[in-house]
Amino acid sequence: MTGLRVWIWLAAAGASAGALALLSVSIKNDPFPSQDRTVLDRVSGWDFPGLEGYFEFSSMLTDSWALVGFGLAGFAFLWFSRLRRQATAYLFGGVIVALLALAGDYAIGNAVGRSSPAVDGSATSFPSGHVFGGTVAVGLLIFLAAHYRLERVLLVPLIVLSSVIAISAGLARIHSQVHWPSDVAAGYLLAALWLLVLVPLTLGIEKAGWVPPPPAECPLRLDMLKKRRRTEGVR
Repeated sequence: MTGLRVWIWLAAAGASAGALALLSVSIKNDPFPSQDRTVLDRVSGWDFPGLEGYFEFSSMLTDSWALVGFGLAGFAFLWFSRLRRQATAYLFGGVIVALLALAGDYAIGNAVGRSSPAVDGSATSFPSGHVFGGTVAVGLLIFLAAHYRLERVLLVPLIVLSSVIAISAGLARIHSQVHWPSDVAAGYLLAALWLLVLVPLTLGIEKAGWVPPPPAECPLRLDMLKKRRRTEGVR
């Protein structure tokens, strides 16, 4: 990154880190602000047909096993695109990043020491792990798809679907009263901070030659899939 991009990155990273730090200190000093209660009551009071089931599904998509699935989806995308070296690096890097992310989430949660709105809430409600992990997972998936030049006809629906999953996960955690709204906000801020580190780090590793850059054209294309189906049909 050079020039304007560096300044944009620094501004975004600084804003995310600063906002997260201010929010953490604020919640540490006042664990249950009135604004949190007001938003929680409004969102948890939503009673539209099918909404509860949809939110349960959204939470399921961002639990630990689902996030493993997102990671394997990214690995499979690279592997079946015949980018085996990149897929292997992504797999090992993903494991390391996941461990570091869990450690960071745990450290912030213990430092703030806030319980969830639920009666039997834990003492590590802040930040929301579902929102944090889910947003990082779908963010990295979008980055990989765009970086390796997935066709627009597939990329745009992927971006829309991933964005819906990330937003719905946050609303679902508030609606079920598992997390306070500020827990969810902190999850998004922490995820943004991680993505602002991981994406440039990935590009830097490529530039250093440790991992080959993406090909000029994504090997996984619709015309290839259609051609393969026609070939199988002839057989």
